[in-house]
Amino acid sequence: MKTTKKILFGLAIMLIYMMSAVAQNYKAPKIDAAGKVWLDEKEIGSVNNEGLIKNHEGVKVAHVSNDGELIEANTGKKLGKAEKNGNFTYHFADGGTEEWTFSEPDKDGYCEVKDKTGKVVGVVHQNYKQQGACAIHCLTAKEHIKK
Repeated sequence: MKTTKKILFGLAIMLIYMMSAVAQNYKAPKIDAAGKVWLDEKEIGSVNNEGLIKNHEGVKVAHVSNDGELIEANTGKKLGKAEKNGNFTYHFADGGTEEWTFSEPDKDGYCEVKDKTGKVVGVVHQNYKQQGACAIHCLTAKEHIKK
């Protein structure tokens, strides 16, 4: 009887481990050192040092102004605010906001972008720290709308 319980307990632990491994297959959007924005190994756009954000077709989606405001290209609407340290506050249509924060760069120069719960919502090369969260916000929102 004790052996059966041990086997069942071991199987339960293995099942939980396998489920957590599958759940972690989500890949956060990534901005490489060249400014290309990737999602699920597919290039979805780009960002440059001047803050210009384009989709994968080269169409301007938004830009980050000199004072760090994220401005949508078509409407001129302010979508958020980027700080020099990379932290980003984006604005919802209902007036709410949420802030994303950046980790220190790793040995390859990449920083994790995290939401208020600590979930990684993106990975950005330090070259694009100020514009990176803005680009991830704009391009992944557009990508999800398409899907």
